[in-house]
Amino acid sequence: ADPSDDAYNWQRTDIILDGLEERGIAPIVSFSQTPGWANGSNAPEWVAGIDDYGAFVRAFATRYSGSGHALVRLYEPWNEPNNAAMLMPQWEGAGASAKLVAAETYAQMLARATSDIREVTPDAAVIGLGLADIDQSAPGIGGSSVADFIAALVPLTPRLTLVSQHLQPTDAPGVASTRVPSLGGFDRYLAALDTLAPNADVLITAVGYATSPGGLTDAQQATSTTQTMTTLARQPRVRLAIWYSLQDTFERPAGLLRTDGTEKPAWNAFAGSRKSIPSERP
Repeated sequence: ADPSDDAYNWQRTDIILDGLEERGIAPIVSFSQTPGWANGSNAPEWVAGIDDYGAFVRAFATRYSGSGHALVRLYEPWNEPNNAAMLMPQWEGAGASAKLVAAETYAQMLARATSDIREVTPDAAVIGLGLADIDQSAPGIGGSSVADFIAALVPLTPRLTLVSQHLQPTDAPGVASTRVPSLGGFDRYLAALDTLAPNADVLITAVGYATSPGGLTDAQQATSTTQTMTTLARQPRVRLAIWYSLQDTFERPAGLLRTDGTEKPAWNAFAGSRKSIPSERP
């Protein structure tokens, strides 16, 4: 829990977070993955013990509490906890009797992170969920759907007033998908969310359309961007939308910039979208 422990190397994180603060940009810090020595020599998506997790979170929050380094006030305790590529184990058992243990693990993480972060930075906002936009799942296999994960959290009663959601549509322009979550199914998503966190504000922390190869044309991406941002701006509970990602990579050509840094048509479509966020929370 001590950020000055010699085992930590904060150099790269200092450059990023201090640099953002110098430019007036508030980061959302999202934790994910654990080293093998901490999780029983498993792959990075397997969690470590909750005490080890809490100690790291406290060390991080202490380092970035505004004393000597940047002040971080927005945290996501874990990235996409319903995604088997991000958090394991997801299930215990198989078939109809399978138990979604990832929800229990996440509830413990959320409670521990909230406690450790707010003891260091009392006015920090701890953002719940951060779910992958999985519509359906098979119990006992892979990850879990947004609806299933939310339902599993309900009896665990985490306190959520601010949540995040990933929304990466794959539909062609003009196709109104009703999957949950999607732009066409957003009201159904909010109805599911209200069973856990009534009237919680929503941050869309990843939204974007991939272009070719395998995706939309540049023109279609621009049209879809305008439609998406207009639709989200009409949702009074949506306070933020972050494009994912800024620049194309080989794995994900969904950037507003090409790999050479030149702008796609979607750059202007996104830059011209509504940007107005209420200031009641940090």
